[in-house]
Amino acid sequence: MTIAFARDVPRAAELEQWFQDVEALRADDPCPLERIAELHAMFEWIHPFVDGKGRTGRLLPNLVLVRWGMAPTIIYSRDRARYLRALQASDTGEHGPLGELIDDVPGSGVTLRA
Repeated sequence: MTIAFARDVPRAAELEQWFQDVEALRADDPCPLERIAELHAMFEWIHPFVDGKGRTGRLLPNLVLVRWGMAPTIIYSRDRARYLRALQASDTGEHGPLGELIDDVPGSGVTLRA
């Protein structure tokens, strides 16, 4: 995928790579929830706009889950602090806590945990 006017978009190359990584994501990956979490964290880092970044970014894991025939997950406002800590851990390359948050949300329908 090529982004129109990419020269005007901060981190356009990273965003193009992100799209490729999302398209390559598969439910049978060794750690699919961690990979979804990693891609979510990457989007939050790449996305060049401040307003709406969180809402858009939190929709993206659901897009992948729905593509896989699973119910979307919800990160409730009461879990905001946990979400922000997990996102911060992802900044250091540790995506497990964010993947666990996606997996632990009650009623999410996610059944990928081993």
